Amino acid sequence: MGKLTATIETLGGVVVGDGLLSNIFDVSYDDPLSMLAEFSFLIPCRDLRSKLLIVQQRAVRIYEDGEAIFLGLVEGKRRTIGADGVASFEITGRSYAGRLDQEPTRFLDIESAGAGVDDAPSRILARHTDGWSLDPVNGETTTANDLYGRFVGESILEALTAASSKLAEHWIYRPGLSGLTVDIVSVTASTIRVADPTLYYVNQVVEYDLVTSVVERNRITAITDGAGTPPNSLILAITPAAAIDDTSTVRTLGDRQIIWIGPATTASGVRAIRGGGDAVALEDNDDICLFTALDELEDGADLITGIYLYGAGDDLEHTALTIAATTYTSSGNWVISPTDNLIYRSDAEAIYGQRRVVLQFEDIAPISNTDADMQAAANMLVDVGKRYIERYVEPHKFYGLTVTKLPKRVRPGQTMWLLDYAEDAEGNVIHDIDADCILLNIATRWGNDGSRSHSLTVATTDRWPSSWEEEIAGRMRQGKIYQTHSQGGPSVDTLSYAEPFDDAKAASLPFWLGPEILQVQQVLLRFRVDPLRSTVKSVTGGASSLSTSDAESGHTHTIPGHQHTILIANSGVTYPIGFGAAGTAGGLNHGGAGADINYPTDSGSGGTTSAAGASHSHGMAHTHSSTGVYGIFEDSGATVVDDTSVATLLADTTIKINGITPTATIAAPSGGWFTLDLTADVADGDTFRPTALTHEITIQGATGKRGRITAQLQIRAIVQAVAYS
Repeated sequence: MGKLTATIETLGGVVVGDGLLSNIFDVSYDDPLSMLAEFSFLIPCRDLRSKLLIVQQRAVRIYEDGEAIFLGLVEGKRRTIGADGVASFEITGRSYAGRLDQEPTRFLDIESAGAGVDDAPSRILARHTDGWSLDPVNGETTTANDLYGRFVGESILEALTAASSKLAEHWIYRPGLSGLTVDIVSVTASTIRVADPTLYYVNQVVEYDLVTSVVERNRITAITDGAGTPPNSLILAITPAAAIDDTSTVRTLGDRQIIWIGPATTASGVRAIRGGGDAVALEDNDDICLFTALDELEDGADLITGIYLYGAGDDLEHTALTIAATTYTSSGNWVISPTDNLIYRSDAEAIYGQRRVVLQFEDIAPISNTDADMQAAANMLVDVGKRYIERYVEPHKFYGLTVTKLPKRVRPGQTMWLLDYAEDAEGNVIHDIDADCILLNIATRWGNDGSRSHSLTVATTDRWPSSWEEEIAGRMRQGKIYQTHSQGGPSVDTLSYAEPFDDAKAASLPFWLGPEILQVQQVLLRFRVDPLRSTVKSVTGGASSLSTSDAESGHTHTIPGHQHTILIANSGVTYPIGFGAAGTAGGLNHGGAGADINYPTDSGSGGTTSAAGASHSHGMAHTHSSTGVYGIFEDSGATVVDDTSVATLLADTTIKINGITPTATIAAPSGGWFTLDLTADVADGDTFRPTALTHEITIQGATGKRGRITAQLQIRAIVQAVAYS
C-alpha cells in the first residue's frame, strides 16, 4: 500500500495553494492505449483548498509515495453527502493530454510533394501553442508507415487519434514529475543539490544522491534523496549527465510529451497467472502479474474479409474518391481490384466465405488536384483498408483481469503472457488459456484504506472490442469539427458552339479542364452539320462603268499670232534660196564657208481652225452605293456536307481532338444529331485525371465542302475546391 498525495496546479504547471493534498480518497484512473485516460477522486468539502479546484482552470498531479503517477485536468466537480453526513467533492476529468483537445489543427497538410510522410505525429503536435512534442527517449520520433492527408478543423487530439488509427500505430501519455524549470545549486562527485519545485517552499534546497541514481540512455531518469521528505524522487531531463554544473538550468521531463509506440509491440517479460500457491514468494517476483478473476470475450461480430473502399465525396456512386489511381497491385493473399474498387483477403474468404462491406473514409482526399496527389490518396485508401481488414479478418479474444499485483514497468501496448487452466470436479477441462496478449488498458483503483487494485484489459489484437465502440468513440473524438473536410462534388458543364467552316478554314471548339477538376467522368460532344448560312439574302443597286461617254458637236479653235524659223544648213555650195510670193525665188543666197543659219519667216496675224464633232470617252475613279436584302441565305448544291450518315459525314469532313483522330467512333445521328465520346482523349484511363488543361475540337470540310457545326459539349466531372493565389 502506498500513500497518495496531490498538488493543485495551473494549466501552465504552476503550483497553487500551500503544501500537498493528503486527504484525497476513492482515487481511480485508467491508462488506455491510444486514448485519453480518465480519473476521479473525492476530497472533503471542509478542506479549504478544495476551492482551488476550479473546473477547466486547474490540473491535479497525483503522487504515490512522492512519485508522480497521474496528471489530470479538472473538468467536473460534484458535491456529494455520504451516509455519514460528510460532504465531499467528487473531482473528475481526463488526463492532461486532454489539452490537445482544446486547440485545433486549423489547416494542416500531411504530405510532401504529393506523397505521404513519416513525421505526421510531430507535425500535428507542433500545432499546439504550448509546445507539445514526441518523447524522443521513451518512444519513436517517426512512424513506421507514411501518412498522407489533410486536417481541417479537427482538434489536435482528434488528428493524433486519426493518424494512429490509419497507421495502425499507437501512443500513450506519461506526465513528468513537473514541467517546471529546476535550478542547479551545486554539484559534487556524489551529490547534486537542486531547488526543488515540487516541495513548494521558497528557496528550499534538497540534496540528491547520485550514487543511487538510475541512468538510462545517457540521462538521469531518477535521483532519490533518501531522506523521506516527500516527494522522494525527482525526474530530470539531463543529457549527458556529465554536462551538469552549478550554473545549469534543466527542465524536468515535460508534461507536454506524447510517447509514440508505433506498430510494434514490445514484450514486457511479465506472465499473468491466477493468484495462489506461495503468494509471498510471488509478490517478490517482478516478472509475475497475479489476477484473481478473469472474463473472456470472443468477438467476431464484425468479421470482414474485404472492403469496397471510398474516400471523400458526397455521392459514393458518382463523386467519392476511389482506388482507381492506386499504384498498388495484388500480391500474396491480398487482392486489389481498382476496377471494382475492392480489396480482400483471399485466404480469409477461403475460410469464412465472402464477408465484404462498403466503407467510406471521408477524411481521405487528394490535397491538391494533381496526378501525384490522386495516387497518394488512393494508396492511402488502400493502406487504411488493409489495416482495417487485418484487425477484423478473424475473431479475437479479449480478457478482463482483476489484478492484485502488477509490476510497475508494465505499460499499455506491451505484451504479456496469459496463462490459466481450470478443470471441473470430474477432471474435464473448463478452459486452457495460453496466449500472448497485448495490454490495452490498466485501470487502477485505490480504496479508502490505501489498498490498490488493477483491472487489465488484454487481447490477442491491438483493437478494442466492437461492443465498446460507443465508449471508444467518446474518448477518441472529444473535440468538435468546425469545418468539414473538402468533399469532391459532382459537376456538369455544357458548352455551346455554332461555327462555320470550309475546306480552307476549320471550325474551332476550344474547352478547359481546369484545376478544380478532380476526375473526369465523361466528355461528350453532341453535334450536327448544317449548310452554311448568311444573314444577307441579296444585294441591290445601279450598275456603273469605269468611263464616261458623249457625242461631241462641231467647234473652232483660235490660233494666236506667231512666227516660225527655218534651219538652213551649210553645204559648202552656194544656192539661191527664195521665199517669194506664190513660191517665187527670193533674194537670199547661202553657201561658202558660212555657218548654219535660222531664217525667220514673216510674222502672221493668227486665225482659227475648225473640225466636225465626234464621240469619245474618259476614264474616272468613282464609288457607288448598294442595298443589302436581309434575311437567311442557306447554301445549297454540291458544296453542302452530306450528313445523312456517319460514313457520308466522314467523307465530307475531318474531325479531330487536339490534332488527332478521336479514339471513339461517332454514333449514328438521332434526330439529326451525332454523338462523340471524347473521354478517352482527354482523361487518363486509370486515374481519370485530365491529361491537359486546354483542349480543342476541330472540323474542316473536304475539298469543295463547307458548312456550319452546331454543337454542345457536356463535361461531367468530380470537382474539389482549390486554393487560388
